Amino acid sequence: MPDQRTTYTGKKNILVNNFRDLSETNPLVITVYNLTDITFLKQNIAKQTKYLQFLSSLNAAAYLGVRGWLALMKLTQKVLRIVPDHMLDCGCNGGLAMAALRLGQKKIIFDSTSPQFKTLVYRATDLNSQILPSRPKSLDLACPKTRQLLKRNVS
Repeated sequence: MPDQRTTYTGKKNILVNNFRDLSETNPLVITVYNLTDITFLKQNIAKQTKYLQFLSSLNAAAYLGVRGWLALMKLTQKVLRIVPDHMLDCGCNGGLAMAALRLGQKKIIFDSTSPQFKTLVYRATDLNSQILPSRPKSLDLACPKTRQLLKRNVS
């Protein structure tokens, strides 16, 4: 049975959250790709930004790089004036996940079927970080319907 906050639009799973219920324990997870997405959020949901969790795109560590993601989150901090809670998707690349841990990434999504999964979880625990076995449901800003949905529900 789907979560009450989930609406199915075509083949895409879109999370529809009641913005009045957002809190530190119930954040809105949003997949962001670049600074344009962060600017969109500032313009459209500035009041709720402290209850957002940012999720990188699928396997972003491989094409954007760990430093690229951390730089985007640093810019996010300046643009939104918050310390962003964020997750980097490393796919099944243990080397990139380890690099992310070393550079201070606190939440990493890593394929639980990978042979390095247990080792990374152990290392993350030592560094007060988390390895998540799968991507959480999120609003994907690459989808135009998601942007419309956010504008409609926040305005």
